[in-house]
Amino acid sequence: MNFKSFSITVGTLALFALVSCTDDRIFNTPDNTNNPPINGNLPLKINETVAKGSLLNTDLGNTSDWMEIYNSSASAFTMQAGAWFVTDNPNDQEKFELPQRTIAAGDFLVIFCDDSNRVSPQIHTNFGLSSAGESLFLYYKNNGELQLADSMSFDPQTFDNMSNARKPDGSPNWVYPSDPTPGDSNQ
Repeated sequence: MNFKSFSITVGTLALFALVSCTDDRIFNTPDNTNNPPINGNLPLKINETVAKGSLLNTDLGNTSDWMEIYNSSASAFTMQAGAWFVTDNPNDQEKFELPQRTIAAGDFLVIFCDDSNRVSPQIHTNFGLSSAGESLFLYYKNNGELQLADSMSFDPQTFDNMSNARKPDGSPNWVYPSDPTPGDSNQ
């Protein structure tokens, strides 16, 4: 065996070993622009909400209730248009289609919940949040099938401009009341 054929054989074996050892993993491009893994571990989480007396100003010149999506992965994540939806009604899973947006690793996307139904320059849903308490759902459409990516419920809101927040970000632990941190890490 000459050196050239030996190198090809070693390279082929290394590739085979890599594939056989990782058949249960899903590889994404560095910016995750392809479909995210559907294995119960999607990187996007509903991270914070304010449903009463928000002080956060919008591009419309008013204040609005809001929700925040957190990218818990170590790389940027692109939500593809037509693939991601938020709703406050589990029977209307595609109630509001999110536009294509890239969320940097460990970063946040604020979505205003004010019945304005627009996506530029800021995202404004076609529903509002109820201070009487309700649930929010984040859905992902994979090959035409809707799958629940995340959800959260909150009780009646007692205080103005107080948030329901995951602490730390993306964790299963919700804290209320909490000082709002739209677009920033929950303290």
